[in-house]
Amino acid sequence: MASTTSATLLLSRSALRGPAKVLASGSSRHMGHSWTKEPVAKYYPGYKPDSIGWSPELLKVMGEAEQERIRLGTNNKPLRTGPLTPKNPITSAHLVDLSSGALSEADCVSYADGIANHGTYGSLPPAPSVPLEYLALLGPAAAGASVVRRSSGSIAVYGATRPEGLAVVQLAVAAGRNVASVIDGEHVGQEGLLDLMRCSAPWPSTTAPEQYAYVKKLFYDQCIKYPGVQVETAVIVRTDNLAEAAAAVEAARPGGMRAMAEAIYTLKEACRSAYGAARAVAETATRNGGKVVVLGGSVPGFPDAEAPEMEDAITALHAMEVPEGGDGDDAKLNFWVSRFNAADQEGYVDYAVHKASEPHQGPRYIVVTK
Repeated sequence: MASTTSATLLLSRSALRGPAKVLASGSSRHMGHSWTKEPVAKYYPGYKPDSIGWSPELLKVMGEAEQERIRLGTNNKPLRTGPLTPKNPITSAHLVDLSSGALSEADCVSYADGIANHGTYGSLPPAPSVPLEYLALLGPAAAGASVVRRSSGSIAVYGATRPEGLAVVQLAVAAGRNVASVIDGEHVGQEGLLDLMRCSAPWPSTTAPEQYAYVKKLFYDQCIKYPGVQVETAVIVRTDNLAEAAAAVEAARPGGMRAMAEAIYTLKEACRSAYGAARAVAETATRNGGKVVVLGGSVPGFPDAEAPEMEDAITALHAMEVPEGGDGDDAKLNFWVSRFNAADQEGYVDYAVHKASEPHQGPRYIVVTK
């Protein structure tokens, strides 16, 4: 867990949950931190600097890890877990558009005169308990909601810890459907992530690392069919390794099976693993006559999902809300977010774009607030 700066904050509303619940924050949204003064600026209703944070369970794990580092003599400095109050008003949140190397104009939200306006969906209904950072993720959330709405039965997801994949997993589980989640190779090394995903989608849903889907010949039987359900929809979330591998295979397709096999053989191991795992996930649906859809961008050789509609955005928005009288545990849809506050330091826009461009980002998604 990284330390924070005055303008940068790692955020998460996730927690280790009981077997019948999904990822969400602890019962106290300020995660055990007290405040001596209120922010100096007005925020989107429900937004406070401590509106997202670490759950009590995760703070306990972090404390135990710190004590272990002290015991081993490897603790350089104590962890900082408290959010910091912004100095300037925060009225907008943005994702990073890697294609342009700038803040996204489509995946963004601004708040003024009591109305939140999204770059794609326009004016949004009031959602007082949804932090502004989450509204910037409405696009990926709506894409996941669209897949759940347009499908039935069990779902298999490759790239389950990506925003689109997380939305599919959590919304499908909330609807009482079984989900087989596969964590892609770029995220699977994150400590504790496999257990968190298994808590978000408890049995008979299941979660497996990419290597399991890629190597295990009986993946279909051991990971999908065993609970006694059949996968009707396979969701493939784009990753760089998968896209690279798929492009090489499709380019070789005119040369026949041997050319395609040779193309796969010449790929780096991470790309071969991603392609094999994604194909294994796709097969769980195609073997049953089901469909395969891609989210998060195009992948050669895989069909794109239908574009989400406004009703999907509304579904995702409501799923991110904390019901009246409830707490963070009652939200159906949550994400891992890394917030860069450019309201205080404009230079953090460039830094956020730089960080978003780095390989192996990990499961937290970068959101820039201004």
